[in-house]
This record gives sequence, structure tokens and C-alpha cells, in this order.
Amino acid sequence: MTNSQAKLALAAAAIAAGILILAFGHGQTLVNDQWAYLSPYRDWEGVPAPELIGSSGGGVRRRGDCLSLLPQPGLPTEVRLRLEPGGLAYRSREPVRVRLGRFGDSPSVALPPRSGRVDIPIPPDRSRLPWTAELRIGARALACSRQ
Repeated sequence: MTNSQAKLALAAAAIAAGILILAFGHGQTLVNDQWAYLSPYRDWEGVPAPELIGSSGGGVRRRGDCLSLLPQPGLPTEVRLRLEPGGLAYRSREPVRVRLGRFGDSPSVALPPRSGRVDIPIPPDRSRLPWTAELRIGARALACSRQ
């Protein structure tokens, strides 16, 4: 079994037990009842773009199957997205602060800021409620859905 297969098996077992494991690099943190893993090396284009819920401090443009996030010079931009099943992927030269949420009014699970190509997979489960993500950026970024 490869390392990736082992992580997926662990995630499936954790979800079945009602535990959330957020895995960042080599460490793992228990949070709630869902799982996300950050990896900067995935190809994620070709999936419908996440749905824009709102933004402040900049602009958002559709770019193919993704959203181009454009902050105003000198101002941080916050963007809220409704995620497609499967999760979120983004690319940015500067670190992006991401918060994920599902059952509350605002995203409450903060992920560590990351730059480059970052993949945040969210495996399927029984709930039909969509995940939301709040991204805080200081430089251009590209946000895409992932399968």
C-alpha cells in the first residue's frame, strides 16, 4: 500500500468514526468530522469553477474552469466560495489564508497559510450541505474546484 493509499484508508476510517483529520504535510490534527489534505502538486483543471458567494477588497473574474482573484493594490481581499463536491484547489505566489466551513454561518476551520499550488480535497459523505471556503489573499490567486 502506498503512502497516499494509506492516508485515504485512514481518512475513510476516520470519517466512518465521525472524526476529522486535517493532515498538513507529515502532521495530523483532529478537528471535527471531515478530512482535508493539503498538497501543492495536483492537477485540478477541467472541473466547474466554485460558486462565488461574495468578495471584498478586490475583483473576481472567471478564467476557464476557475476564478481569478484580483486584490486591489495594497488591500487584502476576502472571497467566499461555495465549493463543488471534491474540494478546492488554488495557486498563488503569496500565502493564502483559508477557512473552511459547512454547518455554521461562517467558515470556522482555519488552515495554515500556503502559497504555490495547493490542493484541499474533501471526500464525499452523507450530508448534502455544500462546503464553503473563505480565502484571504494579498496577491493574485487562481481558485478552482477539484474532483
